[in-house]
Amino acid sequence: MKTRSFWLVLLAACLVLSCFTACGSEPETGPVESEKPSEAGTTDAPAESETRLEPDLPDKTYDREIHVMHWTVDSAWIPWEEIDVGGIDNGDTMNDAVLDRNATVTERFGMTFSVEYVYTISMGKMIDKLVNTSDPAYDLIVQRSVGLSEIYTQGFFYDLDSLLYTDTTNPWWNRDSLDSLALGNVHQFAASDMLLLDKSATSMVMYNATVAENYEWAVGDLYQKVKDDRWTFEEMIGICEDVSTDLNDDGVSNGEEDILGMFCGDDPIHFLFNGAGFRFMSQDGHGHYEYTFGSPESILTVQTIYEDLMYAPFFHNGWLKPIATDMFRADKCLFLPSGVKGVNAYRDMESNYGVLPIPKFTEDQTSFYSEVSPHHDSILGVPLSAPDTEAISVALEALSAESYYSVYPLFYNVIITGRSVRDEQSKEMLKIVFDTRVYDAGLIYDLEGFAEAVLRHTTSGNSDIASLYASYKDRIEERLDELNGIIDGLNALK
Repeated sequence: MKTRSFWLVLLAACLVLSCFTACGSEPETGPVESEKPSEAGTTDAPAESETRLEPDLPDKTYDREIHVMHWTVDSAWIPWEEIDVGGIDNGDTMNDAVLDRNATVTERFGMTFSVEYVYTISMGKMIDKLVNTSDPAYDLIVQRSVGLSEIYTQGFFYDLDSLLYTDTTNPWWNRDSLDSLALGNVHQFAASDMLLLDKSATSMVMYNATVAENYEWAVGDLYQKVKDDRWTFEEMIGICEDVSTDLNDDGVSNGEEDILGMFCGDDPIHFLFNGAGFRFMSQDGHGHYEYTFGSPESILTVQTIYEDLMYAPFFHNGWLKPIATDMFRADKCLFLPSGVKGVNAYRDMESNYGVLPIPKFTEDQTSFYSEVSPHHDSILGVPLSAPDTEAISVALEALSAESYYSVYPLFYNVIITGRSVRDEQSKEMLKIVFDTRVYDAGLIYDLEGFAEAVLRHTTSGNSDIASLYASYKDRIEERLDELNGIIDGLNALK
């Protein structure tokens, strides 16, 4: 009972904190070794020349509806229907793509799909009741990963690898989500290409092409810097310093009347920390989580982000999103870190803009890393109360495979590239972003709220992150022991 109470409290804390994070982040929008960077992610989008891989599925029909519980915080917020669009052909590109995908699966397997949107704060109790009463009301649960703290550790879901026709080694399953969210040898939740919000929640950097052109002597060819492994944190900071201009002669160069190097909230601390190849928490290779923040390298990285960016005279650290939007539109801000879906706010912008991955921390880093925000993504799981796991496993594999070859490339090429990003090289940059998506379990569970505290610490003006961590360390380790004990219990039941 004590353990369960802890996770209930943790869930509530995560949900409260997520409200603040969502307010400070792009709402239209979570890696990696703790000491040194490693290769991230897998290639999620198929190459244009890739031979189509067909999932190994039976030749039979099921004649049933797959009913999905899908998270929401606001019924008007969901940017795209990921599972079902109600059979409505409204001419919207993504709507029609999901409609066509579902029709293809329906024609072959006789399945139809329906979705009920549920407030994420209510999902834990609902799923508890479903499983404990064997209520077959829902076949599939789609939750944002920050909402997993309670439901994921209660053993309420099937191991995806145990389902008859679900093959998580196929390319339409995101490998990093499987590895990062594994509870020992159990994969209860993962991201697949039947979902869209995980892509839109991926971090990147937008840049204003007009500002870049006006300051070409300082900015240079940003795309070539990425290709040459010269797009680093230090390079970005140097550009920001050179571009920052005090237009109104008031002695500062980060005001609303100036040209800014960068404008955003404090979310980039997580973006850049993960982008440097670090995670707050990760798998230890033996079925347990370890808290990987706290090494000298990780502490120095956050301290550098504080001192060289968050406290820099060229940087405007603000929560007032309309101001950032207006300044970017008005060609008064060069860089704007965001989730991928953040580009949608600028479709009617007169000036051109481009997209870059989160910079590497050093040139010798072997990969870029693009955090998936746990506050705005989607991941899926099958509850133990689901009545027909064979049919559900077929649906998961069929929808994910079909999306991999149809919906996802359309999202990639049309919604993001064709209508938002305005040049072919930004398309190459987006491929890097999507191919290097990573999930940080430390952001998802946020033990004792430390990852959030790293963001809020900027209000102190203090860069002593080591002391902040020391004040949390014992409590984090206590909760980590509880979490690993739960994992041992789940694996003993497997």
